[in-house]
Amino acid sequence: MWTNVSPCLKEHERAMQWLIKGAETGLPGAMHNYACYLDQGHGVAAPDQPTAVTWYTRAVGAYTRPCLAQPAHIELSLPLAVLSLTN
Repeated sequence: MWTNVSPCLKEHERAMQWLIKGAETGLPGAMHNYACYLDQGHGVAAPDQPTAVTWYTRAVGAYTRPCLAQPAHIELSLPLAVLSLTN
């Protein structure tokens, strides 16, 4: 499975597996980081910006739920390439 693959790619793929698990369980930080990986093409065959937009949106919704205790310093920013897809 890992023959002729760069160490960096291996780590991105491993990180992606954990990010998916965290995102699917509703962790806002994992949702945001998963979206970043999809947006930038880390751990996947090619960037997937439409799916990244979905996960960025879910992350923002999860951070803004009133029942979720959130530190005041959390701020999500969407990359410009992703913002252009939503207009």
